[in-house]
Amino acid sequence: MNVLLVAGVKGGVGTTTVAANVATALSYQGKPVVALDLNHQNQLGFHLGLGYQECRGAISQLALGEPWHGACFQSRAGVYIIPYGKLDRGQSKRVRQGLDIDIGSDIASIDLPEDAWLIVDCSEQYIQSEHWDKLLEQATLLLMVTNTDASSLISLNRCMTEPGIINNQPQVSPQVRCLISRYQASNALQQDVYNSIQYQYGSRLFPVTIHDDAYIAESLASKQTVFEYAQHSQACRDFGLLGTWLVAGQCGAQQAVLH
Repeated sequence: MNVLLVAGVKGGVGTTTVAANVATALSYQGKPVVALDLNHQNQLGFHLGLGYQECRGAISQLALGEPWHGACFQSRAGVYIIPYGKLDRGQSKRVRQGLDIDIGSDIASIDLPEDAWLIVDCSEQYIQSEHWDKLLEQATLLLMVTNTDASSLISLNRCMTEPGIINNQPQVSPQVRCLISRYQASNALQQDVYNSIQYQYGSRLFPVTIHDDAYIAESLASKQTVFEYAQHSQACRDFGLLGTWLVAGQCGAQQAVLH
């Protein structure tokens, strides 16, 4: 099983959008895919077509004393979705701590085919928790999503250099790649930031860029990914290419290509 962690250098860079669309891209390429939401905003399921009224998820399962992966749904594209779920305020803190503790240990025991993908949408809060390293130990690849603005560049530098964000134990660390999202090539400032990221992190920069595309926001409003909503869009091509690279193993067995 391949474990792909999708995290943002800060909030609001489009991490959940990337997680939902790359999960769909992999499913369209014939791979078994499970998308797990570890963000208390509980948005991943909506990106994949779940109704806004759906309250079940990993956190609500734990509150009932059930396995966190028991609340599983399936998208139109065949992606299995485990939402974060919703809780009453009184339950939240205690149960969230339980989920944080369990998740890293339990992932290894999930029975999925060798070619399956577990896509984990990781929140900024989870990255900063004491349990983050345990989850990293299970990962095949960590995608750090960034935008091409000054604030994102500062956050990217912090994530790539400060202890605690990227595991400091090389023997258990996954591969780490920066993924640029919402890129506007016509914007001069964004071009400058893009060039700075390429200069600083060229060997760790994923070879696919997700361009800014109005169809991404429109597809979310329709509770679809761009693959269902706008098959001929730039975003659909970008996410499709991202999925192709992952399936081809370009980030693993052929990582020398990136260097």
